[in-house]
Amino acid sequence: FARNFFDKVFCFGVLQHTPDPKKSFFKLIDYLKSGGKLATDIYLKSIGRYIFSTKYWIRPFTRKRNPEKLYKIIIKYINISWPIARLIRQIPKIGPIINWRLLIADYSRELPNADDNTLKQLAYLDTMDMLSPRYDYPQTLSTFMKWHKEAGLSDIDMHYGYNGIESRATKL
Repeated sequence: FARNFFDKVFCFGVLQHTPDPKKSFFKLIDYLKSGGKLATDIYLKSIGRYIFSTKYWIRPFTRKRNPEKLYKIIIKYINISWPIARLIRQIPKIGPIINWRLLIADYSRELPNADDNTLKQLAYLDTMDMLSPRYDYPQTLSTFMKWHKEAGLSDIDMHYGYNGIESRATKL
């Protein structure tokens, strides 16, 4: 694509998974027209998220595995754990959180009307997503804001969101 080509650029769930998130962020802006809108997100970097997120504990052992083998292991793990995960999910307020800590992606809160098979399929996929990334570089809100200001963006709307930090901004 030509530089200054797009009216809008949307990039969610990607920046933290690149070798250099800041460089990737600035590359997005290169392709945005003057006056164009940018929507991005990045995982939140915080002590609490790191300490309490078991994916960061296990990932050093999983990220270098052959993806097909890892996926087979994840399917077996979820199939064995699924009956227990269904019970844990019923614990008020914290059930799904416990499942996530047990490395079983649980979307029962986000999709309350989803059938069991749908939730299980999502568990396979998102647990794989949780354990397989080679790169995962979360950022603080102040760092992400600094990137926006360094890029000369205006109308910056940045807040904590579902995946961490979400932003909307305009290229001058």
